[in-house]
Amino acid sequence: MIGSIAPVLIPTFLLPLAGYLWSRSPVPFETAFVTRIVVYIGSPCLIFGTLAAADIPREAFLDMAGASVLAHFSFAALGAAVIWASRMHVRTYLAPFTLANGGNLGLPVCLFAFGQEGLALGISYFVIQSVLMFTFGVWLMSGQASLKPLLKMPMLYAAAAGIGVTVLEVEVPRWIMNTATLTGGMVIPLMLITLGVSLGRLNPKGLGRSLWLSLVKLAIGIGAGFLLADIFGMTGAARGVLILQCAMPAAVYTYLFTEHYGGRSEEVAGVVFVSTLLVVLALPPLVGYVLTTAS
Repeated sequence: MIGSIAPVLIPTFLLPLAGYLWSRSPVPFETAFVTRIVVYIGSPCLIFGTLAAADIPREAFLDMAGASVLAHFSFAALGAAVIWASRMHVRTYLAPFTLANGGNLGLPVCLFAFGQEGLALGISYFVIQSVLMFTFGVWLMSGQASLKPLLKMPMLYAAAAGIGVTVLEVEVPRWIMNTATLTGGMVIPLMLITLGVSLGRLNPKGLGRSLWLSLVKLAIGIGAGFLLADIFGMTGAARGVLILQCAMPAAVYTYLFTEHYGGRSEEVAGVVFVSTLLVVLALPPLVGYVLTTAS
């Protein structure tokens, strides 16, 4: 079992650790520049190339997308109830409770656990999450509803193109696929390193509340993953990917957006930081379980 878990988790932990150590050194790391490279160039290529090359039935993508929608609806509804009952500020804490790190951390874990099939299914979950991040998330953190941030995201168009060529069985020229594969290959390492740098730069506050909320978030996430996998009849890699993605910690983007819009960013930083540490502890047994049940 250790031999199965180690190849999944060691790369996933080592690169964020490198980023964390980098954040503590005098060498600058241009997070904004790296993020733009990943969001506007690397991620669209990774998404298109992976989906266009995926040999997975269309129904599997639709089921994963549908499960992602229901999962996030559940996170938002249950999160709002828990936060309100705990007398915490709903607008501050609901976004990090609902929106998880399905890109920086979720995609690498899905890739290392289940290969290209896992990455493709993980992307299907992540695309829904990204849509919600730039609509529901922005509305929560800014107080203003707008589709403009979403329409500026090339990942959405890359996903539509990738699914389109797969469904229509369009043969994509080899030079396009090679370019997408080469460019998309930089995304996961950069995501993991940037995650470590971002965690190293956080200035968390309210760690007691963050611990309580993160424990509830993790329990609800894992529970929702198991329940939805059964509802959709998922088995193998699809079941494992859904459970892993639902268990991911609060997204770093929720902290960045809260800081940008002048919210309580230090409190959101606490949830991001603590929930990430909890998932680091939870991943070994969780990965071991999904790998065992998938085989």
